[in-house]
Amino acid sequence: SDPTVLVVTQVLASGLIPSWNKTSLNSPEDEVVVRKFDRILQVNGVKSSSDKFLKLLAEASKLELTLVHPGLETIRIRRQQQQKQPLGLLVALNPNSCGLVIRAIEAGLLSTMAEQGHQGASRLRPHDRIIGVDSEHRPVHEIAAKLQEDELTLMVCIYGA
Repeated sequence: SDPTVLVVTQVLASGLIPSWNKTSLNSPEDEVVVRKFDRILQVNGVKSSSDKFLKLLAEASKLELTLVHPGLETIRIRRQQQQKQPLGLLVALNPNSCGLVIRAIEAGLLSTMAEQGHQGASRLRPHDRIIGVDSEHRPVHEIAAKLQEDELTLMVCIYGA
């Protein structure tokens, strides 16, 4: 994963973030609400490492966050039996992570789909996250196992353009 950002894995019931979300929930700009899978780029104006962010978040009595809400992309994959082409994804398998982090996209089925104009496949970038398969959020080890199947639908958090 990207060591210069943090990803929100959950929003707790109490604390600064849930208090902020409660006051902002009905605002016309729902974009200010902090959600699961958001990427935190800066904390209190500091762009640093994820370790430093964690320290700032733990110690701060006031927070100013710069974050990015991901888009959600669904990518349907069907491999032909006779040409069991690899997907072409290098992923980080961290059991504590919320989803498989895409480390690199190499030659394979997804890059071929992107070249052929498949919108979802063409939007994939390193640091995006596969958060589920076949319309279900799943633990990372289950997602990794499902990547070997001939037919699947990936649920991906897209953070770039």
